[in-house]
Amino acid sequence: MDMLPEAHGDRFVVPRAITIEQLEGCKRRARMQLPKGVLYRDFYPSIVVTYASGRRTNRKDAADDCEGSGPGVMYAMGLMEFFHERGLQCFSGLQVPPGVDWETFMLRLTGENGKREKPKVLIIILTAGLFHSRPCLKEIDTAIKNKIALLPVRFEDNLPAKEEQWTNLDDPDWEMRKYRVQEKLNSLNNIPNPGTVLNRATALEDIVAELEKHLPAPASLATSTPTPQPPPPTKPAGGPSRGPRFPVGSRVYVDQGHGEKRLAHVTTYDAANGAYVVEFGERGSGELDTCFDQDLRKADGPLSQLIDHARDKVGSLFGVNPVVMEREDATVMEREGETRNAAASKPTPSLPDLHPSAALAQAAPPSAVRGPAGPVSCRFWMIKADFLRTFSGKNLPFFQELRAKHPSAFVEVTISYEEVVRGTHVEKILSISHRWMVTAQPDPDGEQLKAIKAFLVSSAGKRIELVWIDGGSMPQHQPSIGLIRSVEDTSDFKTMLSQVNMLFLGTTVLILYDLSYASRFWTQFEAWLSMQFATPNGLKSAVGTKNARYHIVCIQNAAEHAELYTKVLVDTWANKTPQQAFDFLSKPDVTVTNLSDKQGQLPQIKALNVTVQGAFQRIDAQLLQRVAASAAAVERAKAALQKGERECQEAKARAEAECQEAKARADAKVVPLAGVMTRTEGEAAAAREAKQTHVLAIKRGVMPMLMEREAALPPRLKLEGGSLPGAAAQYAGFYMLDGTLVNGRPAWKHTNGRCWVAFDGADWRGQPEADLGQKRGALMLTDADTASPDASSATWQAWTGSAWSAQPALKCTVATAAELSAAQAAAEVRAKEERRAAQLRAKQERRAQAEVSVKHFRGPCAANCKPLAQCCCVSADGEAIFCCVPTERGYNLPIRDLTR
Repeated sequence: MDMLPEAHGDRFVVPRAITIEQLEGCKRRARMQLPKGVLYRDFYPSIVVTYASGRRTNRKDAADDCEGSGPGVMYAMGLMEFFHERGLQCFSGLQVPPGVDWETFMLRLTGENGKREKPKVLIIILTAGLFHSRPCLKEIDTAIKNKIALLPVRFEDNLPAKEEQWTNLDDPDWEMRKYRVQEKLNSLNNIPNPGTVLNRATALEDIVAELEKHLPAPASLATSTPTPQPPPPTKPAGGPSRGPRFPVGSRVYVDQGHGEKRLAHVTTYDAANGAYVVEFGERGSGELDTCFDQDLRKADGPLSQLIDHARDKVGSLFGVNPVVMEREDATVMEREGETRNAAASKPTPSLPDLHPSAALAQAAPPSAVRGPAGPVSCRFWMIKADFLRTFSGKNLPFFQELRAKHPSAFVEVTISYEEVVRGTHVEKILSISHRWMVTAQPDPDGEQLKAIKAFLVSSAGKRIELVWIDGGSMPQHQPSIGLIRSVEDTSDFKTMLSQVNMLFLGTTVLILYDLSYASRFWTQFEAWLSMQFATPNGLKSAVGTKNARYHIVCIQNAAEHAELYTKVLVDTWANKTPQQAFDFLSKPDVTVTNLSDKQGQLPQIKALNVTVQGAFQRIDAQLLQRVAASAAAVERAKAALQKGERECQEAKARAEAECQEAKARADAKVVPLAGVMTRTEGEAAAAREAKQTHVLAIKRGVMPMLMEREAALPPRLKLEGGSLPGAAAQYAGFYMLDGTLVNGRPAWKHTNGRCWVAFDGADWRGQPEADLGQKRGALMLTDADTASPDASSATWQAWTGSAWSAQPALKCTVATAAELSAAQAAAEVRAKEERRAAQLRAKQERRAQAEVSVKHFRGPCAANCKPLAQCCCVSADGEAIFCCVPTERGYNLPIRDLTR
């Protein structure tokens, strides 16, 4: 960045890469600007600021900005602080509290649909990112409709040209918004003009001068005074005369506006400003906000204290630090609030010494099971499988060490529940289910890593590209060995841990079974998930079906009786429903190192059916939306094509007397429209086919991704080239996809009906139907990784009778329907010619047999004639009967068998 004018100070400095801490700091400073005693829902100032974050990603010389950040955030924050210093109140999206719908921003532009006073000015921070942001386009258009003055403030030089602005629109309404906004912005002068705020020292003065024209009271650098603050809130009757109303550490409800409340606890109190800093969720979550007395309501009641007391006891019994959980069911907390005032003066009830499970049973309130309201996705760090295949260490280092020493070994993957239920990641991602052998090292003797590497080079693991394993894929906290997890890493860890069930439900799973595996919560939970697959009606057992994706490898002492332990594990978990899994894993003999993990995951188990059903519903909605959108696009393209054709005809009529060049120009106008029509029809057909494939997959009980893969296979193959020896020669020609699965792969049948191309479990074979799937045949292609033989670059081999012979000239390719038809027609012609030749040969053979050379013929002889006719003769040998005809010796007499 260029040097900023000295008058700006460090107000608009943009970090090289904006972190989540810096973004949250901007939001906290922005929310601190709300006048004392004024709630967010009541804050409707005269100035509103719109900006686009403009997140920077995929840079070679710097890391990505965190999600939701970018230079636009820093520009907006700097401008808001400048206004605040001069007593000018303004509003921006940085002040929207956590958990509140972004659409509340629009209420500021409409004056809550006329209920409140609308702002006077919308300041537009002009950056390249603004002209690609649909929310910013909507905000500016809303301001135009509500007759709010626009003040474009330029922060960047290289702004996109008009034709490059908002190119991501796909709806006529949005195009109309774009037209109105562009027309309005083109009629206004930017501030500053020329230059940008970043290189003009007087730019801020110019902005204030322009604001004076629109605000009811004058505002300038010299004369502006801070806006009077409302009086502090009245203390509640009977409350303390000094100090905070809500002590540090107490739990409170935070009013988010529009009836929404969130549970938090007070971390600090600013007596000078009467402001509280609260932290949402668990302690240490890092999600902070600044509030005032009017925003808060006390949440600490007898039930809450009882729960905390129970957790303290349970934590000490298990030898782990007590974890304060803030996930009580909202309805229970509301009921607690109703009795809070009456119970405030009562002492905290004592909790008797109990077994940990009994203490939890008394302390934890029941909660309703609810699935996620909308799409859920989570980012995970995956280790490249090739890195593990060649890794030479004894055991795998923890995540932080791997990240520092081998950053290129990681791939960031975001997984959604829609991808989980479709099986999108099953073929490429492997998740490891294993037990930590000791607290500070899951694999001290390297047996687990050895088993993982062996699986990755096996036939079942060759296709795996990415691997997830908790110690190497999630930031670890091991103070005993000096490994401390940062605040940012802790936030990532908690997010990934909360959604880890996606991995074991939506990827291939390798279970490393040792003798203690079946006693641990996490390992059994993962094993159960690995044996399920998602259907529109919830989870269903995948054991024994095409959807099975788990592999069990027994290690340590379990390896001696691997078959027995494998059977026990499968029998235990294969057919358990979510409720049965919940009941089983809730038992006290299923142990876990961190009790909070078990408490956090158990409710998710009961909600899994609802979760996967919701994912299928979203997929159906997306497919329907895609079909509808493509159909609408076809109609628009059709209308455009018809209009173009009409215009073409009109142009041709007008230009009939003109030169051929004019006609060519008119024809050319139709060509791109016809192309659009063809493309959109193809997209519509693809959308319909995707929907049909999805429905068919559900009917057949397989993952949709398997159906899509089968649909992508070539329907026809052709084997040709070279001179094949012996029986292999009959395998040249055309094959049709039969629909039969042989060893889990498709098979193709020759048009002669006798020969097949099929998979024997390791290689592709040319073999007769009687040998289908067996390791026998006249042809062989050694390539287990190819989905169909036409996609392989390996060399075919032919059996000579004693050995395999390479056939480099023999090629397997995809045959077109036209080629197959031509080949079938030629075959029919050849068959007819062969039948005709065979008939001719048979006729000639009969004729040759019918001619007998009679060497000793004698005339009528009553002694040798049989009484079949009055005039019969026989040959000299007396066996053949002939009609009597005049003849001489040596004459060839045609046979006439009078017995027929």
